[in-house]
Amino acid sequence: MIKSIDSTPIENIKITQITPTLLKLKIQNDTLIEWFFSLFLIFGGLFAMSSNRKVLECNRFKSQQIDCEITSFNVLGQKVEIIPINNLRGAEVERRFQTNNSNGKFRVVIKTNNDKIPLNVGWSSGSGTEYFENRTASQINSFLQQSEKKYFKTQGSNWIIYLFHIFGLLLILVGSQFLIEKHSTGFIFDKDTRKVLIMQKNLLMLKSELKNERLLKEIKMVEVTKDVVNDEDNYTISLVMLTHEQIILQSGTIEENYNIKENYDEIAQCINQFLDIKS
Repeated sequence: MIKSIDSTPIENIKITQITPTLLKLKIQNDTLIEWFFSLFLIFGGLFAMSSNRKVLECNRFKSQQIDCEITSFNVLGQKVEIIPINNLRGAEVERRFQTNNSNGKFRVVIKTNNDKIPLNVGWSSGSGTEYFENRTASQINSFLQQSEKKYFKTQGSNWIIYLFHIFGLLLILVGSQFLIEKHSTGFIFDKDTRKVLIMQKNLLMLKSELKNERLLKEIKMVEVTKDVVNDEDNYTISLVMLTHEQIILQSGTIEENYNIKENYDEIAQCINQFLDIKS
């Protein structure tokens, strides 16, 4: 007689189906917190990679008619901000000093009739930064003064943007790895085929895929063992093969209001009983 087990989850390991010829065991390998954490990393990476790279382009139609636009580029596309004709008044370098940072921070701003538009994303600092920003502002002002020049193009400092993009890419890779890692593992013990199928599925997969299969006659027993980890009793439920190989199903420690050993023992007894193994 095969003992029936309710399909309600026992923490993150449960028997989902049992008949005289079929037993299905499902093991959840991550938690909802880890799932949200992976999404948090991915969206954080996308946000970091959305940092803009700004480019200023100007055309002179007549000696005193200058049409300019600032284009912001990021991984999501580009945005163009039009500076109306003769609205450009020049450029300057803004400086920010702190008592504990004698070098200060700098950025180029475009001056229009009504506003100041930063050409940099954030503030730049470091050796040579002030010289580079002053040179950029000087080039913009020189274009305004030299009526023979018909076209001008420049861009703000990009190293901060590159750092944001690299950081964002790392966050996306780490978050994606969490999603790609196996999310659930299924063991299908099938007496008709005389095999146990080991299935895996992650959050990016619509269906489980076969990772391995073994013959039922290779299984010696399902066993629960105990060892001590960090002064706590750690229990492991595993398939013990006739070759003495062990396929670990899951391991964990006893927590408040949850006796993992009793649950592991119940599952092990049910599988052994299904396989007609006397444990």
